[in-house]
Formats: sequence, structure tokens, C-alpha cells
Amino acid sequence: VPKSIDQDASYFSVYSDNTSDEVEAGLFLQFQTEYRAFKSIELQSTVSPNNPFHLTVLQSIGEAYLELGRWENAGRSFSQLIDQFPNTPEAYRNRGNAYLALGNVESAIIDYGRAARVSPFDSANFLARGKGYATIGEFEKALSELQRAMRLDPFSHDLLFGTEGLCHYWLGDFDQAIDSFRKVKVLNRHLFYLALTYLKKGDRETAHEKLKEAQVVTGMNVDTFVVSEPYKNKEMVDEIQKNLQAIPKP
Repeated sequence: VPKSIDQDASYFSVYSDNTSDEVEAGLFLQFQTEYRAFKSIELQSTVSPNNPFHLTVLQSIGEAYLELGRWENAGRSFSQLIDQFPNTPEAYRNRGNAYLALGNVESAIIDYGRAARVSPFDSANFLARGKGYATIGEFEKALSELQRAMRLDPFSHDLLFGTEGLCHYWLGDFDQAIDSFRKVKVLNRHLFYLALTYLKKGDRETAHEKLKEAQVVTGMNVDTFVVSEPYKNKEMVDEIQKNLQAIPKP
């Protein structure tokens, strides 16, 4: 934890370069997120079974590590929580998220399943497992999980339309993929897949427009996007790169 963590202004000064108002606002939001996370991690000194808020403290520490992208620390924190409170579905789901970020997709899916067994009416567990199945190319299983999440919580739809669109894309149902992507309120990384979908449909002009939009919105080029994709199947990743590079300029 930085020594300046208790000095808000000096900690924020690390991020501020007195650039544009928009950039500074974004940096301040980053500061707020990291500051809250670091302060949560400092709660480790209070971790004790005698603490009446013991479960909440452990959960906060794990979530802080997730926010900071410290996946291994997060996994250990949630494992500690599970050892002491084995009927906490959020702990299994969050540990699954840490596993997924580390590329251990099979373990992530197992944890999502454990969360679903503890809390079978929480749509978030099935949405998470659907994303896990999609990562290993099990797209029909993924759609089944997403549909179950939809039935459990009608208001969760926007959270899963992006993954649903990915599944339809890889299954070759391009019209359905476009329909799913259009339902996502704020498109970012999915714009790359929307570009790929239009390419598959033969609409090269729209494919180019969506690719350009994807690069502007995400700040990624084709190579950085491809590297960031979590798929375990290298052939799928190679296909993404080949097709994105094949999108012609009008």
C-alpha cells in the first residue's frame, strides 16, 4: 500500500498531469476506485473470527483485490472466505471471476456451479457460468445458461446480451448476433465482433465503420484486442485476427 494512501491529495497527484478536464475527471475516478480498494485491503488487520463483521471484511478485501486486478490475491482471499463461510455464493462467484481472469476457465466454471447450487435463484451465477462456457467455445451450453439467467431475472438481460451475441456469432447465426449486440446499451469491446459479423454478412462498408468505432471507443488496435481475448482455443483467436485484418478500407 502506498505511503500516501492516507493523504488523499498527494495520492491523487500521482495520477493528475493537469491535462484536460475530461482526462482529469477520469483519473480522479480511477483514484477513487483504487483508494477505496487499498483502504479495504488495510482491513486485513481486523480479520478475526471474533469480529462481528468478519464475513463482510473478508468479502471487501477480496473485492478490492478484484478491482485492482490482483487476481491471485483475490483468489486466496475468497478461498479463505469459503473455508470459513462455505455457504456464501458471492465468494464462489468472485473466486470464479479471479480464476477466469487468470485463464483457469475450468476452475471458474466449477466455482460458478457451486455458487448456483448454494443460490439456485440468483441469475448472476448462471450469467457467469455462461461467460465461462463461451470462453472455452461451448457456445450452446453458454446460451443455455444465459437463457436460464433471463428466466430468473428479466432485468438482467442487458448484462448478458453481449455474451449472447458472441455465442450467436460463433454459431454462425449472424442476424441473431446483430440483434443481440444492438440490445447492449453501451457497446465497447463487442464492437469488434459487430464488425466481424457484418464482414461475415458481406457488408464490408459497415464492417469497416464498426471496426473504426471499436478502435476509437476501446483505444485498442486489432493486435491489442486479439491479445486480450480470453479464448482457450488458439484457432479461434487466430481466426479473429485474420478476419479483422481482412476488413478493407472503403
